[in-house]
Amino acid sequence: MTQIYASSPIKSKNVKIKSRFWTGIRHKNKTKILPAIYRVYEETGRIKSFKHDWKEGDPYKPHIFWDSDVAKWMETAAYILGEEQDSDTEEKMERLIDLIEKNQEPSGYFNSYFQTVAPDQKWKNIHDHELYCIGHLLEAAVAYYESTGKDRFLKVMEKSVDHIIQVFMEENSAGFQYPGHEEIELALYKLYRVTGKEKYRKLAEHFLYRRGRQYEQEQDDNYRLRGIQEHLPVEKQKEAVGHAVRAAYLYTAMTDMAILNNDEALWNTVSELWEDITNRKMFVTGGVGTSFSGEAYTYPYDLPNEYGYTETCASIGLIFMAARMMRYDLNAEYADVVERALYNTVLGCVSEEGNEFFYSNPLAVDPALDGYLKTLKKYNMANRERIIPSTTRRKDLGCMCCPANVTRLLASIGEYIASESDDSIAIHMPVGCNMNVDEGVLSVDSDYPIKSDFTLRLQLNKLFRRKLYIRIPSWCKLSKVTVNGEKYPFERHKLNGYLVFEQGFDRDTVIRIESEMKPMLVKCHPAVKDAAGKTAVQRGPFVYCLEEKDNGPMLYNAYIDKTTVFEEIFDEPISEPVPVLKCKGKTMKQKDNRLYFTDDYEYVDRDLTFIPFYARLNRGIGEMIVWVNEFNKFIK
Repeated sequence: MTQIYASSPIKSKNVKIKSRFWTGIRHKNKTKILPAIYRVYEETGRIKSFKHDWKEGDPYKPHIFWDSDVAKWMETAAYILGEEQDSDTEEKMERLIDLIEKNQEPSGYFNSYFQTVAPDQKWKNIHDHELYCIGHLLEAAVAYYESTGKDRFLKVMEKSVDHIIQVFMEENSAGFQYPGHEEIELALYKLYRVTGKEKYRKLAEHFLYRRGRQYEQEQDDNYRLRGIQEHLPVEKQKEAVGHAVRAAYLYTAMTDMAILNNDEALWNTVSELWEDITNRKMFVTGGVGTSFSGEAYTYPYDLPNEYGYTETCASIGLIFMAARMMRYDLNAEYADVVERALYNTVLGCVSEEGNEFFYSNPLAVDPALDGYLKTLKKYNMANRERIIPSTTRRKDLGCMCCPANVTRLLASIGEYIASESDDSIAIHMPVGCNMNVDEGVLSVDSDYPIKSDFTLRLQLNKLFRRKLYIRIPSWCKLSKVTVNGEKYPFERHKLNGYLVFEQGFDRDTVIRIESEMKPMLVKCHPAVKDAAGKTAVQRGPFVYCLEEKDNGPMLYNAYIDKTTVFEEIFDEPISEPVPVLKCKGKTMKQKDNRLYFTDDYEYVDRDLTFIPFYARLNRGIGEMIVWVNEFNKFIK
């Protein structure tokens, strides 16, 4: 297998972010997004359900996956408390831990739904999310322990896992053999890493290797089985299928297992899945999962604009998978995908005010179509309840998995910046920050992702003997590298998109990276029907879109080409310091309003304004598109 370059993330509590972009995002996450989610959880009964005092006739009724929603809020709180004191957040956190500890059964079982609403249905149905909920609580407990050193929550959740080991491995008494909604597998690997207890690793592998084994000889891996990735054993799954979020969590755990076991065959399987996703089934915004029927992957190159489901959680799951791969196999393509999904789909889930959210993230919005589909929904003719309204974000999505997933990712973003092993440190995202490592402080001075130039200062308290790798994003053109003012021959020291510094540093060192970040036009494979002959505008990791607010209606009648010159404007119309792009384009014009005619179109000038996709639909309802028509030699 590939050599391990940098296997473990530098933990968030050891990374002090100073980037103006990320400082603003994280402040909004703490002061607006997280409180907004908590308010919804209080209003809907999610928080109260942890008291386990629900009875028939109460105004709320616990749901089978509510525990997972609250758990992701708790995980976010854990990361925040690891960086700074916050008495209100800590009080909420400890109160929830009190309730979990109090209401956990002597066996270790905990679930707010099954202990109150359906106590006779425990461990009966593969689709009931029991293991999924425990998985998210596990992740929260691990994060709280690593952030604060407090182990009460961790011990409570270890008791739950010990119960699961008894039920699923020792007694084999459950009504199913592995999770219907994958998630606990990757959580168990986190628990194993923090405790060192082999039983948790073995349980993760038990769930992974049991999956789909009973259907291995079947000729027809039907849609039902593919929906939760149980159509084949994991080592034989080479195509991304089924529910996109479940798939991402499964593939993430498979990556964990391949790395920990040094399993080359399983790594090759993961790599084939990665190739299938990123080269055939990923939207240019880093969205994955095409169909709102089953929230699922469909077939290669099926990437429709208006009907693309692209659930926010699926992109977050893809980030989890990509992050593990980039920490193991040093290749910049993984971090490129992390950033593509992060800066477009994930950030775009949340409104500018931080209190409203998207579940799905299609690449085009037509309010007229949306209104028509709402009418169909009214008469039960269209199952779009989680897409509608795609024109506006909502405070309460009903299914609130995405907002809580976003907030925990934003709170832990420090762990995606760099990773380390005994002999190397790799910087995957050149975000401005100070990182505490064994040799001292690595300080990144940058305005990334707004600008691509940056300086890395090694403020050492002892000899730096490790290799240093610095990723150069694929959308940046490297021009000059210096070490303490001396030119560094970077062309001779590249590896899969990373700059390599093999020499040790015995004193404070300044590495300066100079590169160019300009707007560029992105094409897609011609098999993608909705984007063939079109182009998308991208600057750095940000994909851009047109909105009716700036450009008027009929956005599908806008044209640009490779000669288009973009002006970067920083003062409008979005709050974060990301430039708006203005340019001169074209639009088709006809002489009259006939539906069909044989005359040639006339092409006239049209002023166009592109804004970042993540900032879309914050200024009222209107059309929005990402893929824009491209002039070619046949159009004059």
